[in-house]
Amino acid sequence: MKGKLISMSLLLMAVLITASGCATGSENIEPRVSAEPQDASYTMTKEISLWQDGEEQVIHPLENPKRYIQTGDLLVESLHKLNLQARCAFSQERIDEIKQKDTVVELIFRDPVDITISQFIEPEDRHHIATDEDGYRILEKVKSAIFVLEDNLNEGLWAHVLVGSEYEGKIGYGCWAIQQEGSNELDTSLLYEIASACELEIEAPSPGEDEMVEIHRVSQEESEEIARNYLLNSPTFKFDGIEDSLELATTYQAACPYCWQFVFEFQCRHAGYGDRADQILAEVITPHTAGITVDQGEVVSAIMDDQWDIMEQKMIEKDTGLPEPEPVETVNPEEVSSQ
Repeated sequence: MKGKLISMSLLLMAVLITASGCATGSENIEPRVSAEPQDASYTMTKEISLWQDGEEQVIHPLENPKRYIQTGDLLVESLHKLNLQARCAFSQERIDEIKQKDTVVELIFRDPVDITISQFIEPEDRHHIATDEDGYRILEKVKSAIFVLEDNLNEGLWAHVLVGSEYEGKIGYGCWAIQQEGSNELDTSLLYEIASACELEIEAPSPGEDEMVEIHRVSQEESEEIARNYLLNSPTFKFDGIEDSLELATTYQAACPYCWQFVFEFQCRHAGYGDRADQILAEVITPHTAGITVDQGEVVSAIMDDQWDIMEQKMIEKDTGLPEPEPVETVNPEEVSSQ
């Protein structure tokens, strides 16, 4: 029995010595590689597709895991660098057309994810925009991202990223880019890195062919004044509006940059809309509600009482209501402050 124990001990020692030698003295032995890569890009993403000349090429994670991970890491890194939002919105039909006509790379996540980007949000604006603890914006529920490497449709989308966020089972796309620090120019260097990683040949647009969408930084206070003056100078108000009755009732903040809708309440001395100089009118105090949307200092919509188009000076054929931007959030007028 004692002999058997000694033999087993010697055998165990031999195994330990052999294992120790493998661990410290075998420099040429490559580390074990998992059959499925465990990189974050692999676990987060579902698909990477390349679109050029109307043809789709899919990078398969199992067929070429190294290329898939490197490309996925680069695309995700690019999303974190976004800091400029442009004015554009797209239906799924338009997205499909862009894929067919332009040169793009599409990244699809397995599940919607929140992406922290490099756009800093001022403290007074964080009550309606999601941010991290340092004040940088979070794009919520991102399901896909389309990187436009060539804008063959000449729509001003070169060097932009169409970020698709999922809400209630539907995907809505916003338009983003990376702006160079201290400049109004876009940072296009990542485009060529992405094209190289995806083995795509791209050409930059000719000068002036694809200009950046300029963002006009108009504060909320300035936008409110623009909306108020627009209403005061509208035919309905100029005809018989009671200026002392004009009050700001509600403010809506849109997801686009420097966009607000202001809802005003006021009274007129007669019923009806527009310039009623040639009409026989009974004197009756008439209350009105007007929703005026200001986008980067420009009035883009003005609706009164859900039925009168102030910009077109005509009745609305069907009841569209006040055009509330999507998504919107009601803000207490007393808490509204300028940027």
